[in-house]
Amino acid sequence: MRVEIRGFEPKDYPRIVEISNLLYAPHRWTEDEARYEDEHFDKKYFFRRWVAEDPASREVVAAGELNHMPWSYHPQKFWMDLQVHPDWQRRGIGQTMFDKLSAELQSQNAIVIRTSAQESKADSVRWIQRRGFVEKMRNWESHLDVSAVDVTKFAKREDVPAGIEIVTLKDEGAEDSECLRAVFDMVNEIGPDIPSPDVYTASTFDMFLSGIRSPDSLHEGYFLAKAGDRYVGISNLWRSEGSPDVLYQGLTGVLREYRGRGLAWALKMRTIAFARDRGYRQIRTWNNTMNRHILNINEALGFVKQPVWIIFQKDLAPGAPR
Repeated sequence: MRVEIRGFEPKDYPRIVEISNLLYAPHRWTEDEARYEDEHFDKKYFFRRWVAEDPASREVVAAGELNHMPWSYHPQKFWMDLQVHPDWQRRGIGQTMFDKLSAELQSQNAIVIRTSAQESKADSVRWIQRRGFVEKMRNWESHLDVSAVDVTKFAKREDVPAGIEIVTLKDEGAEDSECLRAVFDMVNEIGPDIPSPDVYTASTFDMFLSGIRSPDSLHEGYFLAKAGDRYVGISNLWRSEGSPDVLYQGLTGVLREYRGRGLAWALKMRTIAFARDRGYRQIRTWNNTMNRHILNINEALGFVKQPVWIIFQKDLAPGAPR
């Protein structure tokens, strides 16, 4: 089917959010969230989106975007997201959009492109593989029914060693630049230990701040382990306007020299108590399938694995330095 590809415009937000919510119904989001995310994607990085229109109705039927990956930044490596409205699939629209994205990648001298799909979405997986992508790694999506957790069973897991306390970002001062810089530094010290297809790189401090200041950020649900004046562990939660009874788990991590003392457990128990006390139904998280330590904790707590997400990669310049 013939469609017209054009650059994304602000008027397209309602439609691209609608398409996303149809394709990923469990993870609904809103126009406000989409706008905030776009507006605060640091201009240091490449980001561009296109839409496909039906020329007869002028209806947007698909969207495609390319962006650098700030968490593992390389100027010639990109992430791709391509979504076609369910009613318009199997008409060649995805291929037309992919051709547009491929032309842009060529103009950017790209050497790597990555994307992802849930293993349970067999048509999407086959579509990606037919275009030369190969599996790179896997991430479990897991959901926890907060009301089903037997907190008495894990009461001792809330204990922390002498000399360490658990505080929140709200306690510490979410507008305190010194505090935020210290948290940012801790996150970047933990980052290289998170399984990834590439070497970890710190995003900019401005992007970190945009997350902290997001309307979805919960400063009172942003838990930090503190040894003296030093932050040594983290487990944070985020809300969702599109799914108001659900919380999303951000990073749970502990500095290497403080591991093995139960801090990850203690931090996770705080997040569950926070969700329970405020009436949230569910906590959702993602973990790399190789991250056995945090998976052990989540499995013990009762997180239920959903269909795994596969990260695919296509090498565009064989033999190029990686």
